[in-house]
Amino acid sequence: MGARLVAVGKFSPREFRLMSDRTLVGSAPTNSLVLDHETVSRRHATLDRHDGAHWITDLGSTNGTFVNGARATRSIRLRDGDEISFGAVKYVLRADEPPVIDTRNDDARRRPVARQLIVALPIILIVAATGYFFIGNFNDLEMASVSDHPTVIATIALAPRSTVTPETAAIATIAPSPTKVIDSSGATDWLAVLNGYRASASGARDGRSSFQQR
Repeated sequence: MGARLVAVGKFSPREFRLMSDRTLVGSAPTNSLVLDHETVSRRHATLDRHDGAHWITDLGSTNGTFVNGARATRSIRLRDGDEISFGAVKYVLRADEPPVIDTRNDDARRRPVARQLIVALPIILIVAATGYFFIGNFNDLEMASVSDHPTVIATIALAPRSTVTPETAAIATIAPSPTKVIDSSGATDWLAVLNGYRASASGARDGRSSFQQR
């Protein structure tokens, strides 16, 4: 525990801080606390710090050492506010107060963050709901467009590939189409039709043989 001695009256020094584990008090200049007063002995008393407290011991001084008016005949444990007299020179022991941690700044820093979260939460919910609404409507519109316009989807389908080969193309070019022979009366001559089919078949065979020779 840190402590200091505060003078009562016009004694010097006005204040003395107990920094070391042992403080020598007296009028001799070799002491830690030098009290230039006629009632103070050259080696008057000691102030020791141990076990978390300060203890005072008189060194056989002429005018004695007193704690709260009682003469110290042995080592006495000192407490905050005790009055100590070295002869006629009086001091009061003041214990250093532990540092006070100011948590107000931490609270002040936390408040804006919490306030921002409270303000931002409704905005986040609104944005999420809006996005969900538009995505749902887009899907509905897409399904409606497919059901309302099936012909548009049908036109996108790929046309089947042609199976025409060069051989079949040459045969189709060479082979004449069958002809119909119709008489003036509008009746079909079946013999003429048969002869036309025969000629067509013969021409097709000739075309295939000439294509192969090439």
